[in-house]
Amino acid sequence: MVIISEWLPNPVGKDTEGEWIELFNNGSDSVGLSGWRVEAGKSKFYLKGEINSREYLLLKRQNTKLSLVNEDGKISLFNQSGKLVDSGSFFGLATEGKSYSRVESGNYLNNNFLLSDPTPGGKNVFSNFLMNGSSYSVGEPINRQMNFLEVGALSFLTALIIAGLLVFLIQRNEDLQELFFGGDKENC
Repeated sequence: MVIISEWLPNPVGKDTEGEWIELFNNGSDSVGLSGWRVEAGKSKFYLKGEINSREYLLLKRQNTKLSLVNEDGKISLFNQSGKLVDSGSFFGLATEGKSYSRVESGNYLNNNFLLSDPTPGGKNVFSNFLMNGSSYSVGEPINRQMNFLEVGALSFLTALIIAGLLVFLIQRNEDLQELFFGGDKENC
């Protein structure tokens, strides 16, 4: 089966010169790619030729003209019948100089990805530090941003804590009580 193995959406330097997508045939037979296509955003690239068993195919932007976005990116692979074969996506900003790489488990590739040092045309390699960190399933945010409800809840909690601290300080300090509530010390 031909799958998306890795892609570099935000290379160091010019995107037009450094972006690429890597496909991998993890099956035991060669696969003819005529009529297959890769989509990135609204742009498409039609493949040709074949990819041998356990072979990587590197698709450079200079050749494909596929522009990979650096934020909330998605790429898709379709077979000659137009059926979606594989896809990968991320939410948030892609880290400059790091590829979005599928993790290999034994003899098959799964749907978990890690940010890694790029390995164009070769097996994905991860440092021990990265392997002990989080992996990202397809569509899971890499640099997750809080949604509206989470921001609201955090703001409310922060305001509640500040109000509680103010009440505590005012109760402990007579001068602050007089400042906020007025009145005479002798009449209290």
